[in-house]
Amino acid sequence: MKIDIKEVRRYLGMSKSDALDSEIEACAKRLEAAASLRSTHTRGEIIRRDASIEICGIKMTGGAIAKHLENCREACLFAATLGIEADRLIYRLSLTDMSASLITDACATALLEQFADDECSALGDNLTSRFSAGYGDLPLELQPQFVAALNAPKRIGVTVTDGLMLAPTKSITAVLGILNDNACQKTGCAACENKNCDYRRENT
Repeated sequence: MKIDIKEVRRYLGMSKSDALDSEIEACAKRLEAAASLRSTHTRGEIIRRDASIEICGIKMTGGAIAKHLENCREACLFAATLGIEADRLIYRLSLTDMSASLITDACATALLEQFADDECSALGDNLTSRFSAGYGDLPLELQPQFVAALNAPKRIGVTVTDGLMLAPTKSITAVLGILNDNACQKTGCAACENKNCDYRRENT
C-alpha cells in the first residue's frame, strides 16, 4: 500500500516542499517494507438498554456512541495494526535521527488510517465511520474488552498494556454501525464535533 504524502504532511502540520516530500518518500519506503498490515473484525446485534448499549457482550456507556449508532441495529467491532516491526523502526530512528523518526511516525499514522479505511470499506458500503474507545465519552477502559472480543492477540498480534495503550502502538480498535436501510450518516472529519482539531481535513 502506497502512503499518501499529502496526508503525512497534514499529520506533520507542514506545507509542501520538495525537500520535505523527498524525506517523506524515503521514510515511507522504509516503513512500507517494515510494516505487516493485518486486521480483524466481528459482527453483533446492538442491544439497547436505558443508559447503555451492548455489542458482542461489551457494555458501552455514553451519549456519543448511542448517537453514533442511533440508525443501526447491528455493528462491527474492528481492529487493525501495522505490526511490531513498524514500532521498532520508529524506535531505532529515534536513537539516531529524530527528524526521520518523527516523519516515519507520521507516515505510520497515515498508513494505518489508509489501511483501516480500505479494510472497513471492504466490509460494506452501509457502515458508519469508526468510533474508538476514548472518543467522546466512550471510556478508554473498554479497550481490553474490544481486544478480547476480537481475539486480537491471536488473530493479529494486538494486545493492551496496563496503561490501556495498544501494542503495537500503531494499532487501532473501533466500532462501526451497520446502517439501517435508507439511513445515512456523515463520516470522518465531517462527523467529528472537534472543529478545532489540528489534523482536521479542509472543507469539513
